[in-house]
Amino acid sequence: MAALATDQVGPVEVPSSSQTTRHRAQHDMNYYLTAGLEGVERREYHSIRSFSKAIDSLHDEFDSGNWSAGQYLVFVSVTHEHLANIHHLREIRRRHRGIGIMYLKSEEVLVVKVIPSVLTERTHLGFGSMLHRKTTKMGLRHGLCPAGRTTFEGIIGQKEADSTFQAECRMMAADWPTIVFECGLSQSLERLRVDSRWWLENSAEVNIVLLFALSRANKGIHLEQWEVLTAPNSRVNGAQPDPLSMVLTKTNEIDIVEGVATGAPLIFDFQKVFLRPPVLGEGDIVFSAQKLEIWAAHTWAGIE
Repeated sequence: MAALATDQVGPVEVPSSSQTTRHRAQHDMNYYLTAGLEGVERREYHSIRSFSKAIDSLHDEFDSGNWSAGQYLVFVSVTHEHLANIHHLREIRRRHRGIGIMYLKSEEVLVVKVIPSVLTERTHLGFGSMLHRKTTKMGLRHGLCPAGRTTFEGIIGQKEADSTFQAECRMMAADWPTIVFECGLSQSLERLRVDSRWWLENSAEVNIVLLFALSRANKGIHLEQWEVLTAPNSRVNGAQPDPLSMVLTKTNEIDIVEGVATGAPLIFDFQKVFLRPPVLGEGDIVFSAQKLEIWAAHTWAGIE
């Protein structure tokens, strides 16, 4: 399977008849282990204490103003028991709650994303609030429920995002979200695309992944919207007779720099979000350039 290109996935195909089991696509483990992690040291996991110390050290770099230290840590030889200890640590240590994880169980590798908490929380939580206001105006105050940083178990391991949202009809504990937000610094954009692919490959329920890549230098925000779309199957044969495939696709790209949004509007398809057709008074969720510019200004306010 091809790795993500700079501006698109391609092609990563699943026969359309398998849309409800999209996660059964062939997974390129090497891609998940290496893409966007060039130059990141692989550390042997020794103890919860050394793990915590590594996280604190990277947080200290961000707190001191050094945002070029890199966002990712990679730990190898992480067993399920180790992972349980890490989850417990994150419950009791506030500084560790905001990290993002991707655990690849067959390889026993844990990829940890460490980010400047104030800025990133403003980014995805602020956007989530804007999303909630728009659904409320449609009369759907409880139609889309935030699931936060819930950890989800996929075919190849565990993952959690910065923010997730479930349709109201899917509020069981094991239900996957329909919308996922992943946030990071601009130099980590390639790795954020890896995150989007994990969500779209590992679940048939996640329909929209929105990436936020932040640039402190120009106070810019780069947005990418990733979805799975139907396309002609380029590999039709006896083993794959279906003429249609599901293809991971970047459906929109927006840059907000110096208060100006280019590429807007941003649109979330109603049925992909709520898993049903719209009725009178309902429709696609649309974020205009003006709304995005206001949100971006609030995100960067007071941050030097």
